[in-house]
Amino acid sequence: MVIGREIEQERLMHAYDSEYSRLVIVYGRRRVGKTFLVNETFRGRIFFEHTGEYISESSSMTPGEKLSQELRSFWNSLLRQGLGSCPVPSDWREAFELLKDLIGAEDLSAEHPAKKVLFLDELSWMETPESDFLSMLSSFWNGWASKRHDILLVVCASSTSWIFKEFLSDKGGLYRRQSDVLNIKPFNLRECEKFAESKHLAMTRKNIMEAYMILGGIPYYWDEFLPMDTVASGVNRMFFGDSPTLYNEFEMLYRVAFEQPLPYVKVITALSGKGSGMLREEIIRESGLSDGGTLSTILEDLEKSGFIRRYTAFGKAKKDSMYQLIDNFTLFYFKFLKDGILYSDDFSQIPSRVFDNWAGHSFERICLLHSEQIKKKLGISGIPTRVCSWQCKKDPDNGIEGAQVDLVIDKGSFGVTLCEMRFYEDDYPLSGKDEKDFARRRNSFRAVTRTRNPIQTVLVTTCGVVRNKYAGIVNAVVTADDLFAEI
Repeated sequence: MVIGREIEQERLMHAYDSEYSRLVIVYGRRRVGKTFLVNETFRGRIFFEHTGEYISESSSMTPGEKLSQELRSFWNSLLRQGLGSCPVPSDWREAFELLKDLIGAEDLSAEHPAKKVLFLDELSWMETPESDFLSMLSSFWNGWASKRHDILLVVCASSTSWIFKEFLSDKGGLYRRQSDVLNIKPFNLRECEKFAESKHLAMTRKNIMEAYMILGGIPYYWDEFLPMDTVASGVNRMFFGDSPTLYNEFEMLYRVAFEQPLPYVKVITALSGKGSGMLREEIIRESGLSDGGTLSTILEDLEKSGFIRRYTAFGKAKKDSMYQLIDNFTLFYFKFLKDGILYSDDFSQIPSRVFDNWAGHSFERICLLHSEQIKKKLGISGIPTRVCSWQCKKDPDNGIEGAQVDLVIDKGSFGVTLCEMRFYEDDYPLSGKDEKDFARRRNSFRAVTRTRNPIQTVLVTTCGVVRNKYAGIVNAVVTADDLFAEI
């Protein structure tokens, strides 16, 4: 059963139904469900499928040995799927000739021949050093398959940076040869809820939100939960104890995503220490990396892969862009898993002050990732907006108090919405302190930005607000239920 992904499935079937051969690229981070999506969409229709073999960059194998291993794996897939007895190919030219033999001649008598779906998964692993793989794939597609009417070639990779470099940049024989590119993104809260329902998990929306703080919207992680699990028991089995099922997940996540993962992890490590994000020069200082084109490539790759976001704070120029780590699992790793278990073998026994602090920051991140749902609740989905943050330093000489707002919705001439986010077990009791804090932030925002547009304060909280005398100090309230809205 495929949860969500309706648009992605429709686009895949559109390529399948075309009267011409089509090349579709599917990419997204590890464990996000790319392979599952393709296999379920084309269940019973895949003519040939092959997954590249992962060979660690630290392997002592020579380039020739790596090539031989990938070719033998491809040859085994050909044999399993119907090719007659033949020698192992010595290079990728021979390998693709064998694939042509398996496919055979096109049925020219049929007005609309049925598509032969070819699914090459983890394509980047097949390109070993000195293998000439991409050149031969380009020759196979441009010189043979694309000239037919019955081929749908779907290529897939977990290395987003590799996909952009080899397929979506202005070089290489396959540039602009694809008919569609699908970026498979993590689930939102509502999709995670549907997934939990499909697995008969006894989870409330509060439970789902807590699990989302840890796992994000990665289906593979959610599939680790068993029907009898609580959030804590499931997380314990995945990450804690003597033999966690997702042992070494952090290392594999970045090793698979990037060919040389170390500098990427240095950037991620630096960003993990500052929740609101860092300027480029701060990243250089904390990571120890040099400034220049390599750092720009690393930041771009991390952003394209969905691990970080780049944003410009309200009123700042693009050159002052901030970079913020937004991957929930990565942030959970740095808080509770890095360098061993910090607090307990049982996630539920983590001290409440530690959990509450982490959950508060995680809730803010969930709100950021669900800004479209917040806009829907506020009735501004149809208004062009920019989602950003804002902060200012204390300036007593000009009567400005220091302030920070992590989620700002800029509606242009329609005004600005400052989102105040509170993770709370029950209805949140707004207080006199909140009234002063909200007013301070609004006043500082107006003084520093000099905006003449209306400024609204919106409270985003888990359950709602207590109907006390301070309940009217916000212009609107958005609850966790609103974050589960369909978009």
